[in-house]
Amino acid sequence: MSAAVQVNLVPTVAEAKRVSASRDRPVAQRFVALSQVLGAVLAGSAIAMYEGTMHWQGIQWLAMGMACLFGGLILCQTHAAARVSSGLVHCVLGICVAWQLTHMALIGLASGPSCVPILCLRACLLVMTIGLMIALSGRLKLLGCGLLIGGFAVAGFAAIWTRPHMPRMMDVVHFQHHSSAALLAGKSPYEVRYRNVYHPNLTGYGPGVTTPDGWLTYSFPYPPTTLMLVVPGYMAGDVRYAHLAALTLAAGLIILAGRGSAIAILGAGLLLSSPRAAYVVHQGWTEPLLVMLASFVLFAALRWRGGLWIAVGLLVSVKQYLVLVGPLLLMLRGNVKSWGQWWLQMTAAGVLCVATMLPFVLWSPLEFYRGVVEWQFVQPYRNDSLSIANLWAISNDQTTVSGLGGFVAAGVALLLSLWKSPRNVGGFMASAAVVFVGFFAFNKQAFCNYYFFVIGLACCAVVGLCHQPSFAQSPTQKAQRAARGRLSAEGA
Repeated sequence: MSAAVQVNLVPTVAEAKRVSASRDRPVAQRFVALSQVLGAVLAGSAIAMYEGTMHWQGIQWLAMGMACLFGGLILCQTHAAARVSSGLVHCVLGICVAWQLTHMALIGLASGPSCVPILCLRACLLVMTIGLMIALSGRLKLLGCGLLIGGFAVAGFAAIWTRPHMPRMMDVVHFQHHSSAALLAGKSPYEVRYRNVYHPNLTGYGPGVTTPDGWLTYSFPYPPTTLMLVVPGYMAGDVRYAHLAALTLAAGLIILAGRGSAIAILGAGLLLSSPRAAYVVHQGWTEPLLVMLASFVLFAALRWRGGLWIAVGLLVSVKQYLVLVGPLLLMLRGNVKSWGQWWLQMTAAGVLCVATMLPFVLWSPLEFYRGVVEWQFVQPYRNDSLSIANLWAISNDQTTVSGLGGFVAAGVALLLSLWKSPRNVGGFMASAAVVFVGFFAFNKQAFCNYYFFVIGLACCAVVGLCHQPSFAQSPTQKAQRAARGRLSAEGA
């Protein structure tokens, strides 16, 4: 062999070594998916303790869940990621779903007041388990998925039916109920005045929110998209029916996004078997709407890319803190064919977000601002929050906690995600889960429903990471492909 040929081969061999040393993106994605599964289960165990309020055991579960979620991104490009196979993800996911179903049947009822009669709950869990087994068997998959989702739907309906007077007992249900009634009556939902449904000495509202005669000085605290989504539930007799429908629809969208694969079915099972899923519906919290829209983004990115802008626009407009996912939208570039299409989709999503709010802003500008923006900044520190910030305050005899810590943690999580996370919808969901678990855990308020949203994001992330490789390749991936091509040509 001539010297000239040897000189040309030296950099090629070095490139080949670099290619073999750096792992393909799908391997890292399986590792991140595994961390999301573990993070979702651990977060579910945390909020199963004392209804998701402050307790040292809950803090332990939460800390372990955060370690899994953050660790999945930090370590996704190490040698440990190379050892994670699809079979391992399937196995761990199946074990975790079985654990949660067992927890709900045997232990979950003892960890707090039951919102579903015990016989009804166990019958529903049995139906869900049978449906899961049928769906995973590969035969009668539609029937199995129907039993899985239907079993949870019955449990959710029982949770609502056992407490029909929740609008007079829970403030968030009270807000949704009366603002829905006002909207249907042709009145501005942001000009409704609410009664304080709690005892004055037990209120968790900030200064100036309540009056001495028992009224609130602010109105509807959520963006209009939330209200529009719960109006059908109000028309059916209870706004919580909309939350139940949203959660069952989220499970269906996860399955459809994954084309009915075992990972998709188990991902939906992981969501529905979360220990506090029915409890979140029972309490009337709005997080099921967020989980549904997150699963809609997943479905659109994998199965209906032309409607991705609709899903993103609705997701960003449903809750104030979802503005934090703005930088993460860059990761959805992997699910469209070009940067031009990505810009077009995201611009349309922004227009849709503004369009959902603008009519209500023009209708009641001052009251809209006070309810949607100002009220969020006067929310007080809650010493019953399940958060690292609250643990620090209790340990140091502090009477207040700043919300700044949550934004700092979210900022760190954003930088980590933009550096490490896969560039597709699975990476988007995984990154959002990391950002929000940090945002909640270091903020002045964090409860069961907050972390349930993180669980929903993690379930979506598992399916997205295991089903859709990125269209857009990074410069490193392009160099690796070119090196492989040169090796093949020289070998020939």
